[in-house]
Amino acid sequence: MSTTTKARKPRQRRAHVRTVKVLCGPAVGNPSTFVRITQDGEAFHYWVEPVAADFGTAFRLEKPSAAEGEEATYDVLLSAEGDSCTCKGHTYGGYCKHVDAVRALRQAGKL
Repeated sequence: MSTTTKARKPRQRRAHVRTVKVLCGPAVGNPSTFVRITQDGEAFHYWVEPVAADFGTAFRLEKPSAAEGEEATYDVLLSAEGDSCTCKGHTYGGYCKHVDAVRALRQAGKL
């Protein structure tokens, strides 16, 4: 008796339109940078600051006004072995707006 199965197509990543803009740079006594990440027309605001990492370069993104029960802090790691973020999107999908934004800011010399 033999059985056949259909091969599943790989899940397609949904394309997003994303931008990131620095609204306020670091200042004396405040090493954080305030940014706006826009994804598909919706704006998200975060304080971004560097954090210590054993390897790679790490940043913490914090929402200034998170709703009750909403996740408010995300840790992003940029490394040669691959980038990562603690948000659900990256954990389950392998990509997210946080990593894309931090990578773009680093490449532009703004972090």
